[in-house]
Amino acid sequence: MREKTIVIICLTILFFVGLISLYSHLFSTPFTFSSSKIDSVGNNINERLVYTPDQSYHTLYRSFVDPVSESDGGGKIEMTSLTCEKGERYFRTYDGECYDGNLNKINCLPYTENNEYGCSFGNNFGFGVGKTYSIGGTYLGNPPTTFLVKGKKYLKFVVYSSYKHPTLTKGENFVLSSNIISKNKYYPFEDVIIYLPTEKQYGTETILSNFEYNSSAGKIFGNLIVSLIPFFLFFFSWFFFGKERLTKKIPKEISFYPRERKGWEVAAYFNPPFSVIDKNFTSALIMDLYKRKIIDLKTKKKKFFGDETYIKINKDLIQPN
Repeated sequence: MREKTIVIICLTILFFVGLISLYSHLFSTPFTFSSSKIDSVGNNINERLVYTPDQSYHTLYRSFVDPVSESDGGGKIEMTSLTCEKGERYFRTYDGECYDGNLNKINCLPYTENNEYGCSFGNNFGFGVGKTYSIGGTYLGNPPTTFLVKGKKYLKFVVYSSYKHPTLTKGENFVLSSNIISKNKYYPFEDVIIYLPTEKQYGTETILSNFEYNSSAGKIFGNLIVSLIPFFLFFFSWFFFGKERLTKKIPKEISFYPRERKGWEVAAYFNPPFSVIDKNFTSALIMDLYKRKIIDLKTKKKKFFGDETYIKINKDLIQPN
């Protein structure tokens, strides 16, 4: 019983640790923007991001997965303009070249990285804790495919990749122009996919019966299994290798009392302290002689201090020498 209690406690702890790990992995993100507003005309996207720093920062930025280039530079993302509430406007291309807000080439600012745009104070901490700042950019998306959904053309655009955005709820911290198609909610572990209506053909054309988004159920299930691996390892290790084995069947060796040895022999030779005549030996010997009718036992009540037991030897059963 105690073994099962310990196992249940350990499994419960591992289960909840796994759930906490799952939640932390799926729903927590590094510091990023708190809200986003997007307008679009065709493949021209205008974006405004709001940040509330949890510590002092040199730079507030927005990074891309697709290659970023200057306007007409041939990248999948072509920057056309930048806005900063505070700090110096910049963007860095996928190959490390840096440009200011007027799209003039400049030396790269410290604390900036490739394939991003943002606002920077260089070596100074210009963005304070708890204050609200906004950055913005306008860029062209050049997707390789145009999707035809219900007779209308759309560009499928991954505006934010997984773990680079907070939980976004449409109409709350995720505001889109009315022509953009999206889901109602995106969790941090999901790519934020939106569909931009267009009249122009970009690349090849693919026909869809409906708008497609990444499935979150499979990712949650997969991460759940990974998070609970310690739980399952502990359970199966205990069940197959460490579980206390119990049996209700009594072994044959202890199913019968000894038939060859006398009780006094067992008491004298197999009951510690060995080979010592004690009360167990004497009691066992008397019971053996009584059972074999060599002696007879009679009890006489006393007025005080309990009863007296008398032993009578049956002379008829004693063979003379």
